[in-house]
Amino acid sequence: MLDQGLIRPSTSPFSSPVLLVKKHDGSWRFCIDYRALNDKTVKDKFPVPVVDELLDELKGACFFTKLDLRSGYHQVRMHSDDVAKTAFRTHHGHFEFVVMPFGLANAPASFQVLMNDVLRPYIRRFVLVFFLRYPSLQLIVGRTLAACQNGVSAPLCQQTLRQSKCFFGKTSVAYLGHVISAEGVAMDPDKVAAVEAWPRPRTAQALRGFLGLTGYYRKFIAGYWEVASPLTGILKGDTYTWTPAANQAFSDLKRALMSAPLHQLPNFDARFVVDCNASGAGFGAILHQGDDAIAFFSRAMAPHHAKLPAYERELIGLVKAVRHWRPYLWGRSFTVRTDHWSLNKLFGYDFTVEYRPGKHNTVADALSRRDEAASLAVATLAVPSFDIFDTLRHELAADTTASAIREALAGDQAPPITSDRNPELVRLAGVKLLMSSAFHPQTDGQSEVTNRTIVMNLCCLAVDGPRSWLQWLPWAEYCYNSSYHTALRTTPFDVVCGRSPPTMIQYVPGTARVTAVDRQLRDRDQFLAEIRERLMLAQDTMKAQADKKRRDLSFNVGEWVLASFATSFCQWNHPVRLQQVGTQILWSTRPF
Repeated sequence: MLDQGLIRPSTSPFSSPVLLVKKHDGSWRFCIDYRALNDKTVKDKFPVPVVDELLDELKGACFFTKLDLRSGYHQVRMHSDDVAKTAFRTHHGHFEFVVMPFGLANAPASFQVLMNDVLRPYIRRFVLVFFLRYPSLQLIVGRTLAACQNGVSAPLCQQTLRQSKCFFGKTSVAYLGHVISAEGVAMDPDKVAAVEAWPRPRTAQALRGFLGLTGYYRKFIAGYWEVASPLTGILKGDTYTWTPAANQAFSDLKRALMSAPLHQLPNFDARFVVDCNASGAGFGAILHQGDDAIAFFSRAMAPHHAKLPAYERELIGLVKAVRHWRPYLWGRSFTVRTDHWSLNKLFGYDFTVEYRPGKHNTVADALSRRDEAASLAVATLAVPSFDIFDTLRHELAADTTASAIREALAGDQAPPITSDRNPELVRLAGVKLLMSSAFHPQTDGQSEVTNRTIVMNLCCLAVDGPRSWLQWLPWAEYCYNSSYHTALRTTPFDVVCGRSPPTMIQYVPGTARVTAVDRQLRDRDQFLAEIRERLMLAQDTMKAQADKKRRDLSFNVGEWVLASFATSFCQWNHPVRLQQVGTQILWSTRPF
């Protein structure tokens, strides 16, 4: 990668570890663990394409071309401000990417945005783009071979492809875990083989992985919930216990996936048909056009639904199926077929369902409620059989991070420091305790000046709400640590961390794609501008107050002046006379 110009030597303060992952062809994929960096990254909320929606647009396509980009992420150059964040460490040194690497939280979304911009004139016409999980696949379709070949020219002119994984003008192609052809869509044989060879799950995590794979293809299995219910029931318990029923369900589910039928692609110009049914345990429905099914739907029945009459269960199942297939049925006329006669009578009328709360439906409500002898209603008090306080527990993370023991500790004569216990603890830790003189804060002048500066910053920051000074303390700390000190000739942050403090670059409004981030950065810049004005106003005020008490005085040798003397017990004034001894000017006293 160094020879290809993908990476370069780095001196960045960032560093992430490296790991190698084996590919299907036996080669190795170079990966970097960016989890620590991703935790601090604002996630890009670019919408994820829905696989089923992409497949539903392929009706009428007879020829398919699948393009695989050669290292698609490496065809995107990193922004110069973010190159240092991609740094990683190896045995050969410290390097950073100049192109987009794998592992960054926003890399898939950024790549999807880029490909959408590049192929925007062709998307949803004859090009399908899906990069968030497969960062290099494109599908080009056409009703004729010539149309498919013409559609390839545009992507080929703007991208670098991997020839060994590209397929041109095929009548059947594997795409996004499915096999697509003019006849319809079926499961990928590689996925079916993986299900067939799947060993019996030994842990709950392994079972969830199996159900996740089979659930992705649940639309190919009629009555999926009924077949998989013994397996999902195991996950509801506190312990993982493999039962004979679960073993039978495991075998039945694998058999159902291996024999899944071919589903036709929907034709949105034709009428859809929904076959629905409800039993005592669940709901089931089939969406189809003609004899071939488009998708299956099944859900387990809630306990309170099982107590309802049959026609209500049938109606609930119909509502669930229609909601599930809303993208197919919304705004279109469709047919519902059911085996319940009461619903058939209802569907024979042309009507519109309108919801009306019971408190407004007074006439019909009164007719349905006759005066009957009131019986004593028994209300059951629900008493939990478990300790509810266990669910209220939560972990408390430390607000501060432990650091090394200091070599010396400077402090004043405050009781917490001079107590009997504290000096002994300091002695056992091997720390030298430096105490300032009593009633003489000048011996710890550095702390006094720092406190005075922090207080001044807090007064400027919390001028509108003095009681909220605590929330401004981090800002006051940042202002102090990032300010230039004449004694240090640098900033305190640079002395402690060995690098310059992070600067707050002025934000250009509208550059962030996330609205919340854009609003927060706008507010931050406005706040910093207000703080800068407050600090300048406070400095002018302090200077004006100090100038009122300051006078430029000069004294000559031999003049008498009144000097002020102070000790820890008393303070007095005494006249003194200025005398010159050598190059120094001293003072002497004489009684009145």
